[in-house]
Amino acid sequence: MEQGLHFDLLGFSVRVQPGFMILAGIILIFGLQAQTPMLLILAYTVVIFVSVLIHELGHALVTRRFGIPVGDIVIHGLGGHVTHGRATPGQQVLISVAGPLAGMGLGALCLGILLISRNELTTQIMVYAAFVNAFWSLFNLLPLYPMDGGQALLAGLHYITAPRKAAFITFGLGSVLGVLVAIAGWQSGFIFMTLFAGSFAYQNVQLFRSMRGVSPAPEG
Repeated sequence: MEQGLHFDLLGFSVRVQPGFMILAGIILIFGLQAQTPMLLILAYTVVIFVSVLIHELGHALVTRRFGIPVGDIVIHGLGGHVTHGRATPGQQVLISVAGPLAGMGLGALCLGILLISRNELTTQIMVYAAFVNAFWSLFNLLPLYPMDGGQALLAGLHYITAPRKAAFITFGLGSVLGVLVAIAGWQSGFIFMTLFAGSFAYQNVQLFRSMRGVSPAPEG
């Protein structure tokens, strides 16, 4: 039996995995430690969910516009992803950047509401929503595979070099950038950014090693 929540939106199948509830629990714990009102904690959780959903819808809508089959939109503890059929390099670049652009659009909408809001609760929620969407969109545009910027870079490099060399460049850059972003996140206190970037750095190192024909060292 399939676990999690499932619904349809704009003709797409959306699945919310149980892992998202773990993320919601983390938001709750940090919120309670900061003595944030429960109503705001719930609102922040909804903001995260809607933001991820809009981001993934950006990918899905552009993919469908190209006539490429779209699978499920999946929301999980690390964000979300969309499965889809094979795209050309040019299509993949546009599909990749569509998610962050959708997030920026949502962030701009929240900023507009913030400018006209006279309600304190609405103001707090819109500040949070605008920041989350701006930060997550810009973070995703970093050329760090498998984030959107990294996927766009990999696809774009196919126009100027061979696929193997494109992958070699992308994973090499991702290895270095992932470490740098993880360090920056640690020094600035953004623990989530540190964890994300560290995980991506590890993935890129493994992929880079495989491109060089070096097998990963056995785990002990």
